Amino acid sequence: MLLDGFDHVAILTSDTERFVTFYRDVFDAEVKGEMRMGDEGVLTFVGIGADREINLFEVAGNTEPQRQTPMFGRGRIDHLGPAPGEHNREIFVDRLGHSDEELVHWRREGAI
Repeated sequence: MLLDGFDHVAILTSDTERFVTFYRDVFDAEVKGEMRMGDEGVLTFVGIGADREINLFEVAGNTEPQRQTPMFGRGRIDHLGPAPGEHNREIFVDRLGHSDEELVHWRREGAI
């Protein structure tokens, strides 16, 4: 296999602060930098692991989230699949406030 996971995922958001807060609180993600795109918006680099990041774009005047029907009622991007490793599982279960059995059920049902 020539690929090893992903380098970055580019995501559009209408609420950078909310997005970053969730990934920081649950996954210990951290903002690595920010780049202003003139009057068009801001690009935020969110580190989510060794050499892995989310490139988070908040574009001024972007009304797509209000216009579109979310996929399965959850949004244009259904989810990201970070791989925390088994030794970190209890940390994430605790932070998300659900039992391991509930997470297994949700995964089996396709919710996560």
